[in-house]
Amino acid sequence: MGPMEQITVLGCGQMGLVMADAALAAGQGPVRLLGRPGPQVDSLRTDRTNPRALPDFRLPEPIEVFDDPVAALEGTTMVLHAVPVQATAAVWADLARVYHTNLLYLPALETYAIAGRMA
Repeated sequence: MGPMEQITVLGCGQMGLVMADAALAAGQGPVRLLGRPGPQVDSLRTDRTNPRALPDFRLPEPIEVFDDPVAALEGTTMVLHAVPVQATAAVWADLARVYHTNLLYLPALETYAIAGRMA
């Protein structure tokens, strides 16, 4: 296996939770989850759950949860985009100040294919 990736998943809804879990299970490297500040991120940090998105799912402990893009993307080598299309422009406007060209960016549809091969 090649060098480990530092993976950051954008979005803490259904898609983000599933993608973070799949990335961790694939063993490709440490996984972070980045969401907007608020109750969803707070719940994921304290209870490891997001009742609004997936009530019966518990986020594995090794996955770090962030609401600060600067901290979440520090050292990141791969970004998995799991944000609804209607929120994409706002999310990337926030990320523009910390995004760097060495970052591998994968939108959710491509991420599904990769996760299937890694698992």
